Amino acid sequence: MPAYSRFLIKNANIITGDNTPCFKGMAAVEGSRIIYVGADIPFECEYVVDAEGLNLSPGFIDVHGHSDFSILLYPEASSKLLQGVTTEISGNCGLSSSPLYETAYNRWAPRWERNGLNVTWRTPKDYFSVLEHAEPAINFLPLLGHTNVRTAIKGYHSGTLDANELAQFKEVLNEALINGFYGISLGLAYPPGIFAHETELSVLFDAAARHVIPVTVHMRDEGPEVEEALDEMIRLAEKSGAALQVSHLKAYGTKNWHKAKLLCETIQAHHDKGLNIHFDRYPYTAFNTDLDIILPQALFDGGHEKALSRLQERKDELAIYLSTRFSYADAEKIIISDCVDEDCIGKPLPAIIGAERGEIFWKQVIEFICAVKFDVFANFFLMNDEELVTITRHPLCIIASDSSVRPMNIGRERPHPRTYGTFPRFLCMVLADNIISAEEAVYKMTGLPARKFGIPLRGLIKEGYYADLVLWDQRKIADRAAYSQPAHAPDGIRAVWVNGRQAVSDGKQTGIRAGKLLLKR
Repeated sequence: MPAYSRFLIKNANIITGDNTPCFKGMAAVEGSRIIYVGADIPFECEYVVDAEGLNLSPGFIDVHGHSDFSILLYPEASSKLLQGVTTEISGNCGLSSSPLYETAYNRWAPRWERNGLNVTWRTPKDYFSVLEHAEPAINFLPLLGHTNVRTAIKGYHSGTLDANELAQFKEVLNEALINGFYGISLGLAYPPGIFAHETELSVLFDAAARHVIPVTVHMRDEGPEVEEALDEMIRLAEKSGAALQVSHLKAYGTKNWHKAKLLCETIQAHHDKGLNIHFDRYPYTAFNTDLDIILPQALFDGGHEKALSRLQERKDELAIYLSTRFSYADAEKIIISDCVDEDCIGKPLPAIIGAERGEIFWKQVIEFICAVKFDVFANFFLMNDEELVTITRHPLCIIASDSSVRPMNIGRERPHPRTYGTFPRFLCMVLADNIISAEEAVYKMTGLPARKFGIPLRGLIKEGYYADLVLWDQRKIADRAAYSQPAHAPDGIRAVWVNGRQAVSDGKQTGIRAGKLLLKR
């Protein structure tokens, strides 16, 4: 009597996600689980997918996402699902969706409500309930943001936590972690993370070690002082015993590109000594963040209103600072991607500011930031291809998008193309340039991230595992997202299943939303 399954995929080139050689065969699925992987054999089933000439791999796991709020606006998750992502780890860079107490709520709720999202929750439990009700199309794993915890106690004010504040900090932290967060995230390049001293950070690392979850970190610096920033995180991880995930590892700026190799060597050396350390990176040479990242972040001591006032008062002083830190050529490589003034979108800074150079130019940049009240994002083209290859090919590198879910219709916005093309782009890069094997490339996007974050029964094509699957054509795989027109689905992603249900067929979404909220238990 032949075995039964709801569906099976036969004649596939199966890349299992564990960095072992691929093989031709089939995978059978019943319910949400894979029940057979191996040679093509007779099965009684409802329907058969003939994958002749196609690769079957686990669904891609995006370990560096920012969809905490946007997943509620766009639960269909088109930008990720169409590139083969079936699971996102969200809440990176120190900012998560919950808890939203005090300053965190006052800062983020109005911003998202302007976009049409009704922010009704405060606690993690309430947020998770809202998320489950939204029925997202992809699996969703939350991280707890340090920003959310610190602002509940000290707002955006600088300074170390006194004994009473530290006790409150620990209480908010521990109350949050029991809800099932998969990690703790730090954003030490942004306020209020920049104000955190080692005593405060040690509390976070120690808590992560107790809960057996990693700490993810956007380090204090990724340019001139990136080595010192990495040393700080390694020291904290070694002292606590917590696992460390360095977010979007980079060494930006011409003078720092050579440091990419040194960073990888440092990380490898500590990994060899037993530290559970990895890093992630997207396959692009531009990063995207708030334009105000060019400013001294201590300006934000006390919050954004005070920062605006300081910025207006100190224009001349700060213009001198910027003129010594950035060249006019650097300014030409900073392209506005989103702004409350939509006429600025897609333009480099000089096209918005004018032809003046030196301190006058940077003073006008400051005036522009003041005029839009910090509501402006940009793509910074400050890395190069050699730095990119050095980092992404390293065995401890996980591929990640550093993006939030977006719809395919985005109006005049120009989000970073990593939003729509990260995973196909990396596959295309690997196949075209033979940087690493296809098996290792898939491992970096599936089995390795699942193991790093301790995600049970995900990340592999294996019997008993959940059927998060991607069928893709390596002859046609290519990203089509450009900086000028990012909202394009990639080529070559033929089908995607999430928890055993087909969410993408022939490169188009089916409308099925079968994602799950996954909590650490």
